[in-house]
Order: sequence, then C-alpha cells, then structure tokens
Amino acid sequence: MGLKSLRGNEELKRRLTAALASGKTAQSYLLVGPEGSGRRTLATLLAAALECTADGDKPCLACRQCKKVLAGTHPDVVWLGKRDKKRISVDEARWVKNDLYVRPNEGKKKIYVFPPTHLLGREAQNALLKVIEEPPEYGVFLMLTAQAEQLLPTIRSRSSELTLLPVPEAEAMDWLRQNAKGADDAMLSGAYARAGGYLGAAAQLLHGETDENARVLAAAYADRDRYALTERLFRMEKLKREQLIATLDALRKMLADGLAAKYGRRAVASGEKLSETRTAAELLSACRIVEQALAAADANVGVGHICGWLATQMR
Repeated sequence: MGLKSLRGNEELKRRLTAALASGKTAQSYLLVGPEGSGRRTLATLLAAALECTADGDKPCLACRQCKKVLAGTHPDVVWLGKRDKKRISVDEARWVKNDLYVRPNEGKKKIYVFPPTHLLGREAQNALLKVIEEPPEYGVFLMLTAQAEQLLPTIRSRSSELTLLPVPEAEAMDWLRQNAKGADDAMLSGAYARAGGYLGAAAQLLHGETDENARVLAAAYADRDRYALTERLFRMEKLKREQLIATLDALRKMLADGLAAKYGRRAVASGEKLSETRTAAELLSACRIVEQALAAADANVGVGHICGWLATQMR
C-alpha cells in the first residue's frame, strides 16, 4: 500500500518515507521522468501522504483525506492543466500566486500539481518565482517534468528532485502479466523494451494493441490495403473527438514502434508487422501524418474532415 505500490525506485521510496516520518518534507518537488514513468501516480501518492491524518506510514489510503486525494475531490489539492493540454498561462500562474495565500480549506497543506514543464513557460515560471522562493508554511508545489533543466535555475535550486527510474524487467513482467490480460510474454517484453522500462508507457503501448480502430488501421497500412484503410476511416467519422484522439495516439505509437524495430528495438505485435512490410521512410512519413491529424483534432477540426484527410494521405 501507499508508496510501496510504486514499482522499483527503492531509493526514491526510502527518501520519501524518511522525510514523511520525520515531518521534514520539501515545499517544492520536481517529479522527473518521461511520459508513462509514473509521475502522476507519484504526485497523487505524495499529495495523499502530505494530507494523510492516520498514524504510522503515510499515505494510509484509507483515511478521509487520502480518499479525497485519490478521488480527485480534495479541495486543497489543485491539478493545473489536468483537463487539456493547453499551456499554463501567466494569468493562471498569477491565480496560483494569489490563491496560495488563502489558507487550506480542510487539509494540512495546500498542494499545486503542475503538468509537464513544457506547458509551463518562462513567463508563467517567473510569475510563480516569488511564492516558490518564499511560500507559506502550508504551501507545496509538485512539478512534473521530463527534463528538470527546463525550469528556471532559481526554481530548481529550491526544489527537491525525485527521479523515477525504469523498473527491472522481471518485476515489470510480473506487473504487466497481471494488468495486460491476453497479451503473451513476447508482446509484453516488446512493450517493456519499447517503453524504456517504464510501466505506464508499456501499458499505453499494450492498450493501443486493444484499440480496435488503431489495430485495424495499422494492419491495413502494413498490408498496403487502401480499401480496408479507407473503409475503417469512413466508419470512424462517427467517433467523438476524444475517441478519435485516443485512436490516433494509439496508431502513432504503433507506427513509432515499427520504426524503432527497424533499428533493432524489440517491438510489440503491430510494430513488428509494420517493420516487416514498410520502409523506415514510410513509417516516419506515416507518423508525421498522424501527428498532423492529432494537431488538427486539438484545434477542433471536424472528425469527418480529419478522417477524410487521412484517407488521402495514408498510402
């Protein structure tokens, strides 16, 4: 339970457990790791631990405060940029700066969780600088980042870095077997390798294999079957925007997996087939096409228009 649920990362868990037990936690943390490394899981567990009211190891995950954090309903744990991928504006950063000085509603801390720092520009960081340098005693900042150097040196120097490491393969395979039903060990091993040893990223790759639309599109592209590709895209015109984005993201990962396999990386099932039938140049071109479609979806271009455009571009 609690921090023990984080796979691997024994040193990180040891540091946090000791800090929580002594009450000597930092007021600003950098949670460092690539997409799918468990940054959000760590942020949730750390926020719960900081609000936990139980005796003994924290977070207990059973007290009222922990349950609210886990459910995403705690009034004193604010996730910025959680619902979309828009850049955190200077105005939003200034709102945090002002809101921080309103004491916690019911928790011991007031915690702000920031999205990956490429969404937190220099202007927004500068707007936050003063409160990060001298926050009230109850204020805590959790910043998710793939590269800590993207942050201002002043912010980084006042933060404690928690770097998430890849999970050992044997431990990861046990977890993947339990959480990716129906996938054989070769598929799991390929996903683990392609994800660089990070469980979340591996799970996302395997999830893409179960997205029927993405799977059919990848198979049709691998077989150079324009009819099957166009037919599936025609059916997809009825999808909601969120569903289309999920399918295109899964397809992009499959294409990238196939491209990586061209250079000796172990691939998941669809990626292996794509690498066998398509050239590296074709796979790279297809990745770029899907990325353009994703950008169009984010810009509110109609689902039907995007599917029609893909039918003309995916060859």
